Amino acid sequence: MNKLGRPLGKKVLIKPINLQCAVGLRILELRKERKLKQYDFEKIGIAAKVISSFENGPASCGLYRLSKIIKCMNVSFEEFFNHPNFKNLE
Repeated sequence: MNKLGRPLGKKVLIKPINLQCAVGLRILELRKERKLKQYDFEKIGIAAKVISSFENGPASCGLYRLSKIIKCMNVSFEEFFNHPNFKNLE
């Protein structure tokens, strides 16, 4: 189990409770799909510990940094946000 109580190496569907959580989970999911490490984002000026704080909380990701992260992962805003994480948020 990791520090969030998630089983290691298994996909677990977690329902995000708000937009901040949904964004963090989506960053984590796309980063793992693309086999990127958190430190890979340092080349665009975002430290690994910042990526970690977006993925695991408590930090929220501003639009400027989010756009850099999305571009680094080579996805569009539409692809990023067109995901079940963003459906039915409270």
